[in-house]
Amino acid sequence: MTNEVPLSSPAADGFDPYRRRGAGQRVLSSTRAKPLILVVEDSAIVVDQYRYWLETTYQIEDIGHGRGALGKIMRLRPALIILDWQLVAPPDAPSARPMSGRDVLAAIKRSPLRNIPVMMLTSRDGIFDHLGAKIARADAYLTKPVKEDELRRTIQRLLAVARPVEGVPSLGGF
Repeated sequence: MTNEVPLSSPAADGFDPYRRRGAGQRVLSSTRAKPLILVVEDSAIVVDQYRYWLETTYQIEDIGHGRGALGKIMRLRPALIILDWQLVAPPDAPSARPMSGRDVLAAIKRSPLRNIPVMMLTSRDGIFDHLGAKIARADAYLTKPVKEDELRRTIQRLLAVARPVEGVPSLGGF
């Protein structure tokens, strides 16, 4: 069950990078259906910035590590995934090897979820990083810091060509 924050709360009125909304928490809004975007990012400030920019148009869910992301993708079947390349280990297993964004991308693209568009949004800007994401079949690759209009345009482009995901049994062992 997600926690909901009324629209009159200070967090809903303006961007506050120091007030973290919990994973799965979203602002109450109108009843019209909004496409769901899952943000897989370990920086709370970055997640809150994306949420501030996008929550009027999209439902935003987030998770800060790769291993939990796979289960959340299975449950939520988001319309789009924004995925950071460098992720930390899950909080319940800090000594575990972190599952990178590239690992998450590979698992998605090998599964029945492969039609969900995945945008890599990362600080890695080398030629081999771009090439690696392309080989792993990222649908878009943006580097941080990203501007709001560039993020919105890329999301709109990806959602315009996205194909629906039918019944999804598993993510192949993850």
